[in-house]
Amino acid sequence: MTLEGIKNLWTLPPEGCSNSLKSTIYFERAKLLLNELEQHRVPGAARLTRLQIARRIGCSAATLNQNKRVLAVVMQIDRLQAAQDSATAILTNVQRAIQRLPLPALSAHRLPLNSTRSWLLFTDESCVVNGSPHPGIPTIAFCDGIDETSADWFRFLAAQDTLELGTLDTYADLLRPFLVFCRERGVPLQDIDDRLLIRWRRHMRQDKGTSKKRADESTGLVFKYLLWCDETGILQDHVARYDPGELPDRLRGHKFPIGAVRFRLGNGRLVWVSSLIRRSKDRGVGNRATPTDDEIADLHKRALRSKHGLRNSTMLSVAHDAGARRFEFLQLKIWHLPKPHELQRLIETGDDWVVKVRRKGGIQGILKLSVDCLLKIFRYLRAREKFVEEMLLKQCAYKAPDDVFLSDRGGPLKPDSVTALMKQLFVAVGVKRANIHRLRAKFAIECVEVILDSYLEGGIEFAPGSSWIDTVLTRVAQRMGHANPNSLKHYLDYVLERRLRTSEAALRRASLHAEREARLETERLIKKLRTLKFELAEESPKELADCLEELAGELRSQSGS
Repeated sequence: MTLEGIKNLWTLPPEGCSNSLKSTIYFERAKLLLNELEQHRVPGAARLTRLQIARRIGCSAATLNQNKRVLAVVMQIDRLQAAQDSATAILTNVQRAIQRLPLPALSAHRLPLNSTRSWLLFTDESCVVNGSPHPGIPTIAFCDGIDETSADWFRFLAAQDTLELGTLDTYADLLRPFLVFCRERGVPLQDIDDRLLIRWRRHMRQDKGTSKKRADESTGLVFKYLLWCDETGILQDHVARYDPGELPDRLRGHKFPIGAVRFRLGNGRLVWVSSLIRRSKDRGVGNRATPTDDEIADLHKRALRSKHGLRNSTMLSVAHDAGARRFEFLQLKIWHLPKPHELQRLIETGDDWVVKVRRKGGIQGILKLSVDCLLKIFRYLRAREKFVEEMLLKQCAYKAPDDVFLSDRGGPLKPDSVTALMKQLFVAVGVKRANIHRLRAKFAIECVEVILDSYLEGGIEFAPGSSWIDTVLTRVAQRMGHANPNSLKHYLDYVLERRLRTSEAALRRASLHAEREARLETERLIKKLRTLKFELAEESPKELADCLEELAGELRSQSGS
């Protein structure tokens, strides 16, 4: 039999055909596959591996590598996919994905192209950035089409892989009304300035009744968008993103439409923010609550009743037990945890398990996990295994990452998601002005307590200016991964103040104060009773006398006690 006798190349090779004919069939199939990829493959889409190519043409992986003619075509396929996935091709594909987004059907009376009516659309699997599909990215559309500048910004943020899609949705919800506001007033992107932002804030506060916090969030988000446009060249010299000493000569005396100031975040990083938003470096200091033991117990109870309850409760435990920041305990991998025989040794000795992580500022540090914390993590891992099995039933190609904590979609959990989840928990149990990071403050207080007890038992006195105070702060800082021990001094002050309040002298003083207040209250009641005696004597003297006698007896017994 020859190749001409085969009507369909993709049917199984006839029984008894020669190896030479099979080789020719595989070669022709490989050429058809190459032609298909040239015409229909989307740049940036997932590449076909050698094993996938072998399955597509119906041969084994060994045949693919041993047959020279087939191998030559396979190498052409590899080169084609590499060429299609160049940076230029990926950018072009993003634009195609934008163009493919369907606009919602308009009403029977077609709206004009300059209408300010807008929609929030979302990309599907065909939107590929950096070789990976990115469905669910928000896109703002008007009657004349997609707002491409904001669409590019959202895709840029998605490609950074640092924000959850839910955060991008919030960004779109904040930016979309502003773009509508600009369209209604005929203001293009390049004409946006601080005066327009002031009008926008006034519009939100007075016309829409928006809270100040929401207005600040919106203004800050618009500033981020404009800053990105300026940094990428979409806008030219529009945002004052230069320190005085860094200002180029050509911009001396230039008036920037958008003002900007430097602001230091809690992690020490300097960022540009809008000069219209009043910020304070002491914002929130002294106004944050540290959960009590009862509140922490309530948090765990509430967490266990939520979706992925054991996961959420375990994160609370790690944050409290190890004093870990969000991004620190999210670094935990399966292979970080002890083997069964190592866990047994820890149970017997009571030692902590040490895990190396990247601390704040990129510094290498450690987390110390207690045996109780490890046992809870392992209980969660059993629930995690069931979750992975369910994901495999939904997606046969799913592969669980090594991260301990997984998201709803089966990928690594992001810090933004942790913040949102924990905020809901804290609000639900009534702990105000607090989030999971405040468990780190609770850990710091407990660390100070333990270290103080160990030193006080040794007879060490903590007089003002004592070097032992620095020693305590240094030890706590090492445990918490703090670069500056002095930043923890307020925890030591808090513990010492609380101990002062609960000392014998303080309790004795409080008791004397309580007795004095009780005596004053008794005198006040007697005076009031005398007044009542004269007011009510004429109406019911006998009943009043009996009542007063009864009250007098109670007062005598109270003063006697």
